[in-house]
Amino acid sequence: MLFSVANLYSRVTNVSFCVGADEALKDVSLDKFLARNTSEDNVSFSEIMAEAEKKRRLKHAWLYEKVDEQLEVNMHDCLRKLKLTLH
Repeated sequence: MLFSVANLYSRVTNVSFCVGADEALKDVSLDKFLARNTSEDNVSFSEIMAEAEKKRRLKHAWLYEKVDEQLEVNMHDCLRKLKLTLH
């Protein structure tokens, strides 16, 4: 789940309404809080970016076909050269 700054602030301030939250907040350093919440955001962001990449590849499939063809040709050339050097 991707959080905006306002949403994150809302989450932090709403925690104080929970029973015992004041004690829990005293024990959490800013570094620990950001490490936990940033990692959740990073996972969500990575998922969103992966989906966007898939959509972009579908939209511009003609371009990626040529790139993939060229990569395959380059790979075969490298393998051929490697075989020649091993013999």
